Amino acid sequence: MLKKRRLSQNEEAIRGILLIIVFIVGLVFLRDILVKRGVRILMLTRQDYMNAVEYYMQKKYGEKFEGEYIVDNSIYVHP
Repeated sequence: MLKKRRLSQNEEAIRGILLIIVFIVGLVFLRDILVKRGVRILMLTRQDYMNAVEYYMQKKYGEKFEGEYIVDNSIYVHP
């Protein structure tokens, strides 16, 4: 019968590194989703708040929402 081949140390290391990379990418993706939903504890930057605002405005106004524009260093959201 077929014997299960034991992985070499290099293969185990590569598998471990890939697992870590997938885990980190998953965490970043999950954080982005939660920030868009408005979870405050994850909002670390001004851009996070703007992304959440844009998400809610697009949800509220749909395709009519055009985004933001800047006047005199102030951001105005335009539906």
